[in-house]
Amino acid sequence: MKKYIFYILILCSIISYSQKRSNYIISGNLNFNSTSFNDDDIDIEDDVNFFSSIKVGHISKNSNLEIGFGLAYSKLNRNNFSSFSDDDFETITGLIYARQYFPLTDKFAFSLSGEFGYSKSYYENRDDFDQKTYTLEFKTGLIYFVTKRIGLTADFGSIGYNSSKFREISGDSSINNIFFNFNPSDISLGLAFLF
Repeated sequence: MKKYIFYILILCSIISYSQKRSNYIISGNLNFNSTSFNDDDIDIEDDVNFFSSIKVGHISKNSNLEIGFGLAYSKLNRNNFSSFSDDDFETITGLIYARQYFPLTDKFAFSLSGEFGYSKSYYENRDDFDQKTYTLEFKTGLIYFVTKRIGLTADFGSIGYNSSKFREISGDSSINNIFFNFNPSDISLGLAFLF
């Protein structure tokens, strides 16, 4: 019990100190997507995709540079009616990042960021498959502060590299991928809280 009280006191001290200094930021995204495939009004497949992420960073006031870490979780539920299969594919990601802000006004800034992450993916109801992925990615983004402490974020466009290793019954395999994405329909919106 004493240990928990000690940790709570340290956490409160850090939050209190960071509120005075105004240099910590917590940001996150939450996405939900549902798609149905059908042929002549007969359901063939339903996909439900959920994604959430949170990042915690420290901003240097002198250089507008944010450095931090993040966690992400996604789950894809695919119900295939023709093969009577129901698969839950889950991914857990940990990452470190650096983001440079370029203020355009007092409330609006452009950003460039670099991230390095590790992901582990697996099927919830199968033990015969898993996937491990390393990703290096560079993104562009915008942040608009609605109040002094709350901002709206938008990430759009990315370029990067990922390397995945798969373990399956049929054997191990790997894929290396270089990607470039500036699709205007692929914008990630989120919230940021400055402490």
